[in-house]
Amino acid sequence: MAGTAVQTEAFSEMTTMGFNDATTHSFEDTDVSNQPPSTESDTELLEKYTELEMPPLDHHAISCNGHLYCAWADDQLCSHVEPSRTLARKHLKKHVRPYLCDVCGVVRTAEQADMREHLKTHIIPDLRERFWCPKCLSPRTSFTREDNLLRHMKKKHPEA
Repeated sequence: MAGTAVQTEAFSEMTTMGFNDATTHSFEDTDVSNQPPSTESDTELLEKYTELEMPPLDHHAISCNGHLYCAWADDQLCSHVEPSRTLARKHLKKHVRPYLCDVCGVVRTAEQADMREHLKTHIIPDLRERFWCPKCLSPRTSFTREDNLLRHMKKKHPEA
């Protein structure tokens, strides 16, 4: 099976290649570690994220029989399969999570829309504007977004 030997060799080569996200594209050059609280408008705040450069798809995908196999390896090999480069690239975003929040510097998302939803959590001024779980009595089960409360309700309280 010559194809298997080529795949194994390609996989070994790809797993030894590191991903370097040192190259970034930012909407502004900011160091958020020691900044005072923001006084900018909500619209400006929704643009405070950095989009990291995606690694080349060829470094993290193996082509075989017209399909692309994800070769991302953190703790274990992903091996997700996609039929096209476009879909494989979209899948790779789930591993890379190229959108980094410039406000808290912690949260990274795979999609720009998810980052904008996260950034809205920095706009909410106090806990009164949170969504509280009617079944749980702990403050840990409050959410800044209604969709997260609904997801929690489906998972933790499916009977409700």
